[in-house]
Amino acid sequence: MKKIITLLATLILVCFSQMGYSAGGPMNEDLTPLIPMAQKAVDAGKQGDVDTFIKEATETYNATETHPMSASRQRVLTRMRKSLKRANSGKLDEAVKLVKDAMAHMGKSDGPSFGGGS
Repeated sequence: MKKIITLLATLILVCFSQMGYSAGGPMNEDLTPLIPMAQKAVDAGKQGDVDTFIKEATETYNATETHPMSASRQRVLTRMRKSLKRANSGKLDEAVKLVKDAMAHMGKSDGPSFGGGS
């Protein structure tokens, strides 16, 4: 009987110890170190250099993947992935716009705002 109680107590403690991790990652991660990398891709795109654009955008995408999961990281990755697809299909202007949009999400935000208030 004592073994069952000990086992049950251990199980309960393990379950409760994991509750602190259930909230997930930060809402908005600071991705400002990636802005210079993305700017190189934008500059290459403005010059019409598709190969350099793809190289720089791929490096930015890979660097973004190394950051912890967050809402801003997800937005940046989505836009960078779309920009690479556009560049590979020859739509460089659209690809540059997507990278610029991703850069807007790379900056540090003030955090989430919840509702209104008085």
